[in-house]
Amino acid sequence: MAEASSSLLTSTTQAVVPTNTNDPNQNQNQSQSQPSQPIESRIDVATTTSSPPPRNPSPHFVQGSRIEYFKVCVRLYYAALSGDWNVVKDILKDHPQALNASISNRQDTILHVAARANQAHLVKMMVNEMKDTIDLTLQDREGNTPFSLAVAAGASQVIEILRHQNSDLAITRGGHDLLPLYMACLFGHNAIALSLYPLTNPILQERERRWTFFTCIHNGLYELALMMLKDCGELSVARDNVPGMRVLIRKSHKQSKALILVKELWKQILKDRSDSEIKDLIRGPTRLLLDAAEVGNHDFIVALICSYHDLLWECDRERRTIFHIAVENRHDQIFRLIHEIGSIKSIIFAFKDSEGNNIFHLVANLPSIERLNVVSGAALQMQRELIWFKEIEKMMDPSLREKKNNKNETASVIFSKAHANLLKEGESWMKKTTESCTIVAALIATVVFTVAFSVPGGNNSDTGLPIHIKHNAYTFFSLSNGIAMFSSSTSILMFLSILTSRYAESDFLRALPKRLIIGLTSLFVSMATMTIAFCMAVFIAYRQSSMWIPILITTLQIVPITLFLYLLYPLQIDIFCSTFNSHSLFKQTKRELQWAGDI
Repeated sequence: MAEASSSLLTSTTQAVVPTNTNDPNQNQNQSQSQPSQPIESRIDVATTTSSPPPRNPSPHFVQGSRIEYFKVCVRLYYAALSGDWNVVKDILKDHPQALNASISNRQDTILHVAARANQAHLVKMMVNEMKDTIDLTLQDREGNTPFSLAVAAGASQVIEILRHQNSDLAITRGGHDLLPLYMACLFGHNAIALSLYPLTNPILQERERRWTFFTCIHNGLYELALMMLKDCGELSVARDNVPGMRVLIRKSHKQSKALILVKELWKQILKDRSDSEIKDLIRGPTRLLLDAAEVGNHDFIVALICSYHDLLWECDRERRTIFHIAVENRHDQIFRLIHEIGSIKSIIFAFKDSEGNNIFHLVANLPSIERLNVVSGAALQMQRELIWFKEIEKMMDPSLREKKNNKNETASVIFSKAHANLLKEGESWMKKTTESCTIVAALIATVVFTVAFSVPGGNNSDTGLPIHIKHNAYTFFSLSNGIAMFSSSTSILMFLSILTSRYAESDFLRALPKRLIIGLTSLFVSMATMTIAFCMAVFIAYRQSSMWIPILITTLQIVPITLFLYLLYPLQIDIFCSTFNSHSLFKQTKRELQWAGDI
């Protein structure tokens, strides 16, 4: 297991650390032969410091007798892996030279294996009892010290133990000449990286600092990235931060620290770059603004526009604004900003992209599966698509609604073609749902109809009236049974009206969802009142005997009702909100575009 983790560490560092070379022609050939390689993997991270010669452990046991190797090294390896101090201590009594010797072909010492396996107790015992003889700076075949391996494994207790013995381990480079700080950032150990940064900061080289900063961004260590940015403002204008900004933009709408960091980076960009350079960032391959619109990073877009209002007019290479992209990807928060830009709104609606599509054509296209699945069920997805389409249609100038694109298609034609399969899926989903519910409603109606003519306790032979007609329990029984009959019949009618619907596009907007809401609500009421009627019948039957029996039965009936409500509630809420609360998607409640203050 430790071998596997060590191999993973080696392959990971090799994947992210470019091979340094002093041959400029070789560098040039490599860059020409890999033009499509991501910027972040082409960062030059060569350090100017020359590493001291490696301090490898003694190979005495590895290169010696095989019998002794299996007797000593293999036992030590598995004892270190499991943290068995007693076994380690016993072996070292007979073979004290094994303490600082290789016990594997990877030149691991006992401490390497224990640190990598996060065996803090074993490490503590070894360091405390053998502090005069143990060497903490020995390196394995890849050049890693036990401290480096502990950092890579996120073994915080082991790190503290080793650092307490030798504080210089925090700035001792490991494999591939990497500092422990970078190892912590690479493997996403935020707390460890924060503790190592104050110790490592004074010795960081310029390129090494940029490299670590970008790794923090990529792996989500935003607090440390902010600290580094405050300590070194030049990081904001490094060429390596463009892909880092893209990573942040795609994450910062979910995490506040990432949003703070991206705002700080953007402020520095506004300070240090010209208008033409800023527009290149927006329009060019980096697509910072457009990436934010695509993933729905509302907060970043608001911050960006508030500090640089000219971006409202910026388009990508296909001549689409952030509002076009927001509509395409169904990000209502971003699209709502259009209500704050005044008459510019009419101009943006008239914009045409490179294919002749205006914003009405774009909303007619089907969004990505990810955005489509924001609501559950094909029928509700179709409803949401119709809501978007109708809302944009209402905002468009009448003269633009029938405009055709370069393919000679109107928005209505595009919508029908793009949503044909979703329409069929919505019809199938609606029918399957209503068919199942119809069967349940019909069963309830049959039961309550039968019970109405076989009242509990029977009828008086002289008057023909129910014997218990004067008791309150019978009154509740009759009312519950009547309501159950009414609500089950209502739900059956609603479900039948859905099954016999024509399933046109417009039906999914209001008609079908409303009928489904009424049908599901009636079904729940019928089931609940049928259960109440059953409980009252039990009370009537046992009124002259022990009351614990009807009380127990009534208590048990709460379970199916609660379970039915729990299973039905999410669907009911989704349908209700999608049908009656959809207008709030496009309603701007507060003004967000305003002066951001001095940069």
